[in-house]
Amino acid sequence: MAKILLVEDELIISTPFSIVLKSKGHQVDNAENGNEALRLCQKKSYDLILLDIMMPYCNGVEFLKKANLKTTAPNTRVVVLTNLSGGNEIDETLMLGAAKTVLKSSITPALLLTLVDEELTLSKK
Repeated sequence: MAKILLVEDELIISTPFSIVLKSKGHQVDNAENGNEALRLCQKKSYDLILLDIMMPYCNGVEFLKKANLKTTAPNTRVVVLTNLSGGNEIDETLMLGAAKTVLKSSITPALLLTLVDEELTLSKK
C-alpha cells in the first residue's frame, strides 16, 4: 500500500498508530524527531508524512523548513498531528506545505485510517 513516515516523539502515540497503519498493509517508518525524519527522507520517498509539531531536537516546523518538501517531494502529503489548538506554529506548517492539521487527542484508530485514506486519495489527483 502506501509508504508513511510517522514523526512522533511519544511512544504512547506512535506505537498504536503504527500498529493500526501496518494492519491495513501500509509500510510505516517511525522517527522520534525532525532530525531522524530528515535522515529517513534523504533515503526514501513517502506518500504521506504524519508530523508532530512539538518534539525535541528538531520540531515539526523546523523539519518542514529543512526538508523543503514543496520542492524535494511535491507529491508527498503532510498532515500535522498536534495537541496545539492554534498559534503561529500551526499557521507556519500550513505555509510550509502541510495539507492540514488534526488534533491528536481526537484521533481514534478508525479516524486515523479515514484520514490516511483521504490524504492518499488526494495525493493521487
